[in-house]
Amino acid sequence: MAAKSKKQHSSKRKIVSREPYKRRSEAEKQKIVFEVTKGLIGIRAACRKYGLNRNTLKNWMENICLPNLGDTISDESPSPMLANNSSDPPNRQLKALTKALAEAELKISGLQTMIEVAEQELKIKIRKKRGTKQSKE
Repeated sequence: MAAKSKKQHSSKRKIVSREPYKRRSEAEKQKIVFEVTKGLIGIRAACRKYGLNRNTLKNWMENICLPNLGDTISDESPSPMLANNSSDPPNRQLKALTKALAEAELKISGLQTMIEVAEQELKIKIRKKRGTKQSKE
């Protein structure tokens, strides 16, 4: 039993990178963070691939990603959302939200139909009446 646990323990500590403790250049850090933020590789997989600690990678992500967000936020007064019609992301976001709303409405109508059919076939009340109090059992 002890031998079995040693095998599992040693496999977790395996470092893939040949130089796990070397200093990484800014370009290398940005490459790794880019891979993670774009979803090409997960945090755990990146840590395994490059021989990093998860907290180190998360710190890099904070230091690299957050200053970029600060650059886009300006101190000027916010402009109206529809003032800039040339930008594509609000149109994409509007289409995505419209699609999500249509799917939600379809799901709601399907669930309501299912409740009605169940009430008719099983002869039980599923919907709760407004203002009713919870029974004391």
